Amino acid sequence: MTLPDIDTADLRTTLPKSCCDFFDFWLSLRENTVVPAFKKYSLTLHPAFLSSTFIVDPRDGGARMRFQGTNLVDKWNMDIAGKDLLSFMTEEVREVAYANYRTMADTPYGHFNTLVMSQDNGRNVPAGIIQLPLAIEGQPGNSLVGFLSLAEDLEQNRFLEQTAAKDGPGFWIDVGAGVPANPPFGHAVGKNIVKVGF
Repeated sequence: MTLPDIDTADLRTTLPKSCCDFFDFWLSLRENTVVPAFKKYSLTLHPAFLSSTFIVDPRDGGARMRFQGTNLVDKWNMDIAGKDLLSFMTEEVREVAYANYRTMADTPYGHFNTLVMSQDNGRNVPAGIIQLPLAIEGQPGNSLVGFLSLAEDLEQNRFLEQTAAKDGPGFWIDVGAGVPANPPFGHAVGKNIVKVGF
């Protein structure tokens, strides 16, 4: 199979450098398939990425967190591995988030969006999340691997206890199978995506 060339020039002017680096790593794993295999990913993942990554399985109306890196566990003060990520989201974005996850995995394509993460001490920390499809052997459909890039460090244990994350502008990333015409999250942009005090 010959993979289409992916023009990353525009991405490099938009994405945080760490997200660009993660995307380059993901591209390097493809080996003549549009979606790289989890086995290849897990064997070669650089430690610089590991602690800030997560893997989500979107199926059957939910999005199970298969893996959550230690940096995310520490900063969020919560380990949600094995739990449904959507159950921690507000109702106004839960349905559109699942639709986004499902079509990203099925088509497949990637996604990047900006966030503002508010802590209970009043700090607002800009962040970016890139999510890309990942094929897991023996599993129907693709999963999604995400990488969180923070503009500045979050204070440990001050994040998800009493906070909200607002979804900001985002865009699809074409990895060779096209992308939808509709923008990510649509009407949910600017809404709180994480329930306060969960």
